[in-house]
Amino acid sequence: MHKIVPAIKSLKEKAKSKHNSHSSSSSIESSRQPAVESAKPPVEESKEVPPKQTMSMAQGPAPPPTKLGRYRQLAPRAAIHVSPLILGAMSIGDRWGPMGFSEMNKEDSFALLDAFFNAGGNFIDTASS
Repeated sequence: MHKIVPAIKSLKEKAKSKHNSHSSSSSIESSRQPAVESAKPPVEESKEVPPKQTMSMAQGPAPPPTKLGRYRQLAPRAAIHVSPLILGAMSIGDRWGPMGFSEMNKEDSFALLDAFFNAGGNFIDTASS
């Protein structure tokens, strides 16, 4: 640790000396250049623009559209957050229809998935046998 501190101080001193040498040389160069006035067209007055609305850090993100969007951590050591309800995908499609289970055509399946996603859901059970 004691060896690192002098090295950092010397790097800071080098950076300061470089900054001072660049700023002094640029001021000399700028004094040598003749002052030239550029002919700029007059700027038209623009309409007053409303100030940008910024989100404060204390405000946090917008609330989810439904309680389905209040994600929970999947497991204590997992970095994934999921919706509190899982959409079971067994009834999506028509493969289980002949066995007496419900079935759904392609358009209705996509409509269901879109509605689940738009409500904030992100957890779908797609297990196969």
